Amino acid sequence: MGFRLFISHSSPNPGVQQRLRDLVKEIRAAAGPDTPVHMLVDYEQIVGGDQWRQRIAFMLHACHGGIVLLDDAALASKWVLAETTFLSLRHLATDGFPFVPVSFLDEPDLEKARKDRAAQRSLLKDTAWDVVGLPDVQYVRGRASAEVAQTVIAALRSKGWMRPTASPVDRLADQLAPKLDEAGPQALSELADQMKDASVYLTKNARALAALAIVRHMLRCGLLTSTRRQMDRLGTAFPNTRRIEILEELAPLPLEVEAAAALTQRKINGGYCHVSLRTEFPPFTVPLYVRRAHLADAPPPFFAIENTLGTFEELRMNLRQEWRRRNPSRIRMLTDAQVDARLNDPLSYLYVWVPGPIDADVLVELDETYPRVAFIIHHSQESEPSTLHPGVLPVTPALERTREDAIVDDYETAMSFLDG
Repeated sequence: MGFRLFISHSSPNPGVQQRLRDLVKEIRAAAGPDTPVHMLVDYEQIVGGDQWRQRIAFMLHACHGGIVLLDDAALASKWVLAETTFLSLRHLATDGFPFVPVSFLDEPDLEKARKDRAAQRSLLKDTAWDVVGLPDVQYVRGRASAEVAQTVIAALRSKGWMRPTASPVDRLADQLAPKLDEAGPQALSELADQMKDASVYLTKNARALAALAIVRHMLRCGLLTSTRRQMDRLGTAFPNTRRIEILEELAPLPLEVEAAAALTQRKINGGYCHVSLRTEFPPFTVPLYVRRAHLADAPPPFFAIENTLGTFEELRMNLRQEWRRRNPSRIRMLTDAQVDARLNDPLSYLYVWVPGPIDADVLVELDETYPRVAFIIHHSQESEPSTLHPGVLPVTPALERTREDAIVDDYETAMSFLDG
């Protein structure tokens, strides 16, 4: 399929624009004819009058790896910061996703520029570059485009990163494609034609392109109702049952991927970290966040347990009880010790949503007893804790009440129309 490499950059003048074009050409040459590289860069993929923000969002989800070109202009750009944050989180969440910063600044200049920008953004109460965690990944430094290109390709090959792994949109489209079987060739063709502008880096059959078109539409507008209307325009090509299945698959996309990525962070002793979610509709939002965090792979098992007293004994009992309910034994009921052994299987993880408050000492005891279980705690906008328990990650940026209301309303509107 070819390796899709996204380039994040800021090119405000002709000299920097020419440097970018030279680098794109040199990277393709360095990769060689046997390793095709599709460069996802705005001047090639974005045309006049295009909805460039939506297209960049799709390319960020579709790429197999990314690089960011760091110079003064890039460090001053909010868009480069947003793109780089997304790429760095994909790198943290997926072992096979490469993210390589390319610095056109010497080390002292780079550190000074980052600190200056961080101070400026702090003054403006804006996002700082610290969220990206660039020091945790490999730098490529250079001046000449050919030198940088050779080093980038060498860095990707040294870690086996030139072998493309399925991107989130590829995996999601693969899940949707079988649901389009009843659509018929005409409907598939109409949807596939929407992906002509991406034909440079997408080589798929009509059904796969149709599925990608639905995913891209959802990424562009973020509304299930709009995506439903797109299927409605094709008449009876999509039966209602299929439309509901497709919308359910797309439902996590309106949630912020940066926030959901917190659920994929690892604990030192294995498993995932505990997470604090701010939500007014936890039965609806919590499962969507779990699916968004692992899109489009199947997430680890997830379930909720009751929390009446907030004690360790009660939560442990409820956890064991729920596990038994979901994993009934065909011979005899497992003992508590056997259930605990299953919950602490070193090859598996588990998310458990605990409604209601939970004390720090109770969470510590749960963590020590079940190191492979990640506990999800939620709070409302009014009850947001001033401090978090040790080992608990906040889901940020927090989902605003008005935005969550809109997501829930959109979901209900799309589904109620089909149910009716």
